[in-house]
Amino acid sequence: MSIGVPNLGNIKPPTDPTNTSTGRRPSQVHGHAEYAKGVVNETIGQMANSPSWQASGIEDKAAGIAEMRAGKEMVDKDPRENYQTRDRQRLKTEGKSQNVLGKTVGCQGMVKRGGEKVEAGERLGKS
Repeated sequence: MSIGVPNLGNIKPPTDPTNTSTGRRPSQVHGHAEYAKGVVNETIGQMANSPSWQASGIEDKAAGIAEMRAGKEMVDKDPRENYQTRDRQRLKTEGKSQNVLGKTVGCQGMVKRGGEKVEAGERLGKS
């Protein structure tokens, strides 16, 4: 079941590739988790008739979407040709995790990218 991503207007991914508040790079996986947290918080707020929980959920969802977009932008800048310079086992593990999470949350882009990483890791083992 896909609920889609709401149009949140002017929310744009940060231009700085490192999130200054956490010191880490934006991640599509973390963005999906943040979005899911927002959905849960907003739902609890609606059920409990709590405007603060609803607002918190909306903010979390917006932050998750912004991080997903920033993570995708960074991934798109990292050409798939660079896979050959990465550690084979780490690439395969990352790909499997991304594939499973993509299937879990219903994100076909994550499933596809995860599969590409697994295949690239397997090719590296044959070289």
